[in-house]
Amino acid sequence: MLFPIFGAHMSGVEFQYPDQNWKEPCGLMAKLVAESGGNKVQLTNLVEALCHAFRAHDEMELQKLVEWQRQIKSKSANKEKPPRGEVSLPSG
Repeated sequence: MLFPIFGAHMSGVEFQYPDQNWKEPCGLMAKLVAESGGNKVQLTNLVEALCHAFRAHDEMELQKLVEWQRQIKSKSANKEKPPRGEVSLPSG
């Protein structure tokens, strides 16, 4: 459970695997997650602490989107509307 979260904090990192190839960890992280009965709940507080920066970023991006929506709704149909700003939120 922790390895995918640590992987999300890494950028441009490669590891050497036993076959002597260097690979990025992103696709392999999912294989390290335990099954539903793997006592992952014990790590909840640690995971929340590690994800704090992600949640703060998402909250700021959501506020940008909400502000843009307010501006759009406050303009009448025949007025020029502001373009949607660049918003970076995770999908799903």
